[in-house]
Formats: sequence, C-alpha cells, structure tokens
Amino acid sequence: MKKNLVIALVALFAVGVFTSAQAQENVFKINIFSPIVKTFNAAYERKLSANSSFQLGVFYTSYNPASTKFSGLGLTPEYRFYLSESEAPAGVYLAPFVRYQNFKLTEETTASKYGGYSYN
Repeated sequence: MKKNLVIALVALFAVGVFTSAQAQENVFKINIFSPIVKTFNAAYERKLSANSSFQLGVFYTSYNPASTKFSGLGLTPEYRFYLSESEAPAGVYLAPFVRYQNFKLTEETTASKYGGYSYN
C-alpha cells in the first residue's frame, strides 16, 4: 500500500510539471486513480484554435469477483469551446459529446460448473 501511495504522489507531481506549460497543441491524459476500480482511462486532446479543441477519451474496465465477470469499453469524442481568457486547452469550457459504451456481464452458474447438470 505504501508503495502505491508513493507511485501515485510521484505521478501527480509529474503531471503537474508536464501540464504547466501554456498553449500546448497536444495533451495526453491518464487517470492514475482509475486502476483502483479495475479501469484504465485515458484521453487525447488536440488544440484546433485559440478557443477550441477536440478530445477523444477511451476507457476499459474488467472486474471478476468470484463467478461473475464484468468487462467493458467506452469511447467519448468531444468538441470543446473554451470560455476563459487563456488559450485552449486551459480554462473553463463547454463540451458537447457522444459516448459509445459496450459492456459484457457473465455469471457462471452451478449448472455450468458441472457440465450442465445441477446437483442439489
């Protein structure tokens, strides 16, 4: 646990250092806390003009408690209109988006464990 905390703090510091430059053209973002809930979440943002950008987000999740299996994939494209005085991609924005999600949930039953026969 202590090792994970140190890694998370170092990653937060690194993200702060790398995102402090102004007027970036491309930004790659990773949610470092999403693996806690068995998910990978990342996004890529590309500046289009001084007050707009396009972002594509992707996530994948896979969780297998006991005999249940849950997995899924999602894509989220969005166009961002920046309302702040600073250039994109920084500041307050509005972002219409569309999201595609595909999830699969399977559960192994007692019958499937024993070749289709149920033993009581």
